[in-house]
Amino acid sequence: MPLHICQRTIPRAAARADAPSLLPLSTVPPLGFAHPRSSAAASRRIHTPPRLAHRSSQQRLWSSSSATTEQPASDPLHQRLRRDHPSLDRFPSILVLPLHWGDQDASGTASPVMIYRHFESGRLHYFNELIAPHLTPATHTGFILGRGIGRILKSSTLELLNPCTYPDTLLIGTRTDWVQQDRFGQQVRTVSARTGKVVAEGTATIVCFDHKHQRKADVPGEVLEAMRRVESNLRDFGATRDVLKPSFSPI
Repeated sequence: MPLHICQRTIPRAAARADAPSLLPLSTVPPLGFAHPRSSAAASRRIHTPPRLAHRSSQQRLWSSSSATTEQPASDPLHQRLRRDHPSLDRFPSILVLPLHWGDQDASGTASPVMIYRHFESGRLHYFNELIAPHLTPATHTGFILGRGIGRILKSSTLELLNPCTYPDTLLIGTRTDWVQQDRFGQQVRTVSARTGKVVAEGTATIVCFDHKHQRKADVPGEVLEAMRRVESNLRDFGATRDVLKPSFSPI
């Protein structure tokens, strides 16, 4: 039976007052073309279900800073996160990620494997948000896209401090702690937005690598200057080969 016949058999009085009105088939625009109606007229037909009007604070926090949306360090959301979570005050990059039900292990807490993957996402967010805007196209192609002098993860650590359970939103802070001639070290900290506790901490040693000549390379000067711009406590050891220890800020 055609759809327009089905619509005519339903009395208007039987429809709920808060139900959205159906668009006639003649008003549905074809794929790839803009609707001829104005945006104001179209917005009046949009109906938001009541169940979506009352979202939890974690959902509102997640929607305000999606993982696919880069937020600058001076964004009001980041300032509020640092104010509400002092343990992230020294981290110029903060990535907001939701904790999914599937991120838990058999014990009902966040899996260390997922926390480790969040660390990786936090490091990538740091490079794309804070370092990439200060690079020329040639340096960006190499360091960010890995088609020249790029970066390779040499080693990393993970220390679990407090359990984290669903539902929750995780705040992943990333900062560069020290830099040498051909490598640099980063610190990553994950904080629970629901409890305010530090869930995990970790470190990463990243070595610069020349993918064209298949050998180690020095940290590009543009990358080093960008790190000095965003990091207030960057330890620069130059050409030293001493073994460095991470300097965690107290929780």
